[in-house]
Amino acid sequence: PYPVIEFRIVNNRANCPPGKNEIWDAQVTGIVELSPENNDTSERRNSLPSEQHSTDQKISCDLKLSPSFHPYFCRTWFLRHILDESSPLLKEDVRRRLKERGPHKGWDGKLNNYKDIRKGLVEFTSIRIMMSGSSALSKGEVYAEKTYTYDDVFIGWKFIGVCFEDEDEPNSSQLFRRRRRSGGSAEETKTRVDLSLLHDICPQKGANYEPMAADDETS
Repeated sequence: PYPVIEFRIVNNRANCPPGKNEIWDAQVTGIVELSPENNDTSERRNSLPSEQHSTDQKISCDLKLSPSFHPYFCRTWFLRHILDESSPLLKEDVRRRLKERGPHKGWDGKLNNYKDIRKGLVEFTSIRIMMSGSSALSKGEVYAEKTYTYDDVFIGWKFIGVCFEDEDEPNSSQLFRRRRRSGGSAEETKTRVDLSLLHDICPQKGANYEPMAADDETS
């Protein structure tokens, strides 16, 4: 297996009644912008995906995301980019090393720690994630876009859960009951989304995660 970079999209209307919160035939595209200093060799230019667009100041490449299509997007959507030999986010020497190993061997175990993964990443300028689809409420086209920088990448961390069950569900926990809104409509969906947790993350299992700035200051 290979490490992945994960993105999460949350529907702002996730807590609205069914029929009023869905986005039909949603699709996403990703574009990574690389600075000239990361693309000054002909070898790297030739090794980048064919879907690239260059100017004198930058190179923009398509960023493969999976899954890139969601026929019925109503709550949350996780997108993953695989850091393999074809990823434009990896430095040239790492891509070459993975290519020599072959896809059946996956990621190099010697690089399986947050420090080496960080060293293997290109210090990209930006990543743009763009989503489009058709609103079930307005029947019109909807569109959203989010831009990330190199400093937005946290290695060894994952998104925390944002979905919970309403109080009326028989197996609801006390935490979920405290979160239930008063005066909710009977037609509202039982499964709800805490939109305030959209960007919250926590360490993955194990101790091999990248310290945050606050952790560095206290260690």
